[in-house]
Amino acid sequence: MKLINLNLCHVTWDGSFFQSPAIGRIMSRLSALWKDLKDEILVNGTTVFDGDTELLECRDVRVTELNLDVEEDFFKKEYPEEYTWMHVNFTEKINVEKLGGARSYGWRLYDYDGLDQVRWVEKKLLANRSAKSATITTMWPKVDTSYIPCISLLDFKIRSESLIVSVFARSIDVGKKFPFNVIEIMRVGERVRKRLDCKYIILRMYIASAHVYLPGDKR
Repeated sequence: MKLINLNLCHVTWDGSFFQSPAIGRIMSRLSALWKDLKDEILVNGTTVFDGDTELLECRDVRVTELNLDVEEDFFKKEYPEEYTWMHVNFTEKINVEKLGGARSYGWRLYDYDGLDQVRWVEKKLLANRSAKSATITTMWPKVDTSYIPCISLLDFKIRSESLIVSVFARSIDVGKKFPFNVIEIMRVGERVRKRLDCKYIILRMYIASAHVYLPGDKR
């Protein structure tokens, strides 16, 4: 088992498991987490190929964060194109050209065959704050022919008045997209947290393939 402590963000990979305590943790910064996670992949990642493109990959990465500061203003200023692209992807009902015309996360979350899945989660937790099945998917097998969503499943639970947002990602490009995925996931979590009047958000992510594309990538 390899365990890495990244500024109070606990990350494990390659079949191991670690769960950090949620008490007494101070707020940590997304920019620091991003840097440390990228650095670890560059040092310890295994070489794999996406078609002809070489990348470094760490498998089965788990991240747990309490009260993560996503530094939205920083990322919006320093990475405006990436920030805007991901925000539109998560909030608008569009076909995403860069993803082969696949349906956006906004479409999947808020109009999944006519169902607003986030509102459904809120109603389920309002009816039962101990619910174990407030879980939504972005997978849409009957329309996903060109692209399978990287963020595949989101689960919401209320425990000890904290909202736990658990995320399964089949794959995340840590080099370019990780912080912008996190910002948008936390935006969804904050909406649910306010609706349910929870004190904290605990973010737990499981990433099956956390990777960094090597220099020369033209995506």
